[in-house]
Amino acid sequence: TLRINEMDDGRIIISDDSKTMQHLFLRDFELNNERLNTILMILNKLGLKLRENEIIAETTKKHFSRMFVNMISGINSVSSLTLRG
Repeated sequence: TLRINEMDDGRIIISDDSKTMQHLFLRDFELNNERLNTILMILNKLGLKLRENEIIAETTKKHFSRMFVNMISGINSVSSLTLRG
């Protein structure tokens, strides 16, 4: 589930409401420095941010489609970390 908020200044915030990180923690995923750095690297490459375990994309109407796809890709990539052990 994604949450999409349009701000008064024209920015659009797309958020996963911390669901991705909750998924990792429910699968007993230990978040050490190496794994956190991996997550941050994945998100950074896609223009996404991690704030208080919430994956966030800040965008505009013009770039919304691209950032929406990046958000889905980031969530999938981070979620798949549980498959790597």
